[in-house]
Amino acid sequence: MLPIQLQLPSDFYKEEVKNDFLVTRSRKEVWAVELDLLMQFDKVCKKNNLTYFLDGGTLLGAVRHKGFIPWDDDIDVEMFREDYDKLVSIADQEFEYPYFFQSAYSDKGYVRSHSQLRNSNTCGALSHEAHKVRFNQGIFLDIFVLDGVPDDQEKLDEQMRFLQKHSAKMWEIVCPRMNSRIKYMVKIIRRQIYIRFGILKNMYRRFEECAKTYEDSEEVALLTFYRNSEHIKRFPREWYHDTLLMSFETLMCPIPSGYREILTLYYGENYMIPQKAENCHGELIIDTKRSYKEVLKGMK
Repeated sequence: MLPIQLQLPSDFYKEEVKNDFLVTRSRKEVWAVELDLLMQFDKVCKKNNLTYFLDGGTLLGAVRHKGFIPWDDDIDVEMFREDYDKLVSIADQEFEYPYFFQSAYSDKGYVRSHSQLRNSNTCGALSHEAHKVRFNQGIFLDIFVLDGVPDDQEKLDEQMRFLQKHSAKMWEIVCPRMNSRIKYMVKIIRRQIYIRFGILKNMYRRFEECAKTYEDSEEVALLTFYRNSEHIKRFPREWYHDTLLMSFETLMCPIPSGYREILTLYYGENYMIPQKAENCHGELIIDTKRSYKEVLKGMK
């Protein structure tokens, strides 16, 4: 039995070929866990009057496939900073085990620039992180943040330099590189001190305060997601003024009214033509029926 509450039709799990790609039962089971996470997330957002939108490949999947892109393995959503901050502040009261809202404020050592909703009774660990980090590594739903973007390129460049430098510093603390054994042990002790005394959380707060600098701007972007200002994709706020509902597998989910323009900016004018692509996560250690603690412990 999958550790989910969402009721899906029995034929959902049947192996099938979509767009010349074999969707196996095991992939369907991963999808089921992720759809369940999306259902839980949607409930909390509706209850608290918070707005979110499907994003990236999930948005494309909704528009082009009415669900998952056959070769996709995750779900992405996005929120404006104001709604995102509200969600972070109430998440620990709203999500109950096995659902865990993961942010830098709820999980020690977690310093991603966005949050994730995890199913703690599953495993969805990135292989290169599996034994290097100590946070929840259940199957996840990605929750990205739309921040305001300055019109002035120099200001944006300066902002991005701070964000990337700060992010790199936090990751070096959480997941230090192996040098000599003595230096590595010193870094591990530093990590424990930074976490125990809240230094890491304070560093993360400064990171987010920088991201919020231009919240009144006319354009927004997933500012903290990008590595440098050259790769940032800007979206006029007006593309998000209205919300439409579109089916995503068995759920009805919100998408921005300017979805056509957004998808064109992401994928080009021919976004409706399927083109197989690799996911951006790299290799995942997946188990839909055992917790990440059990799976990773057995791999040591």
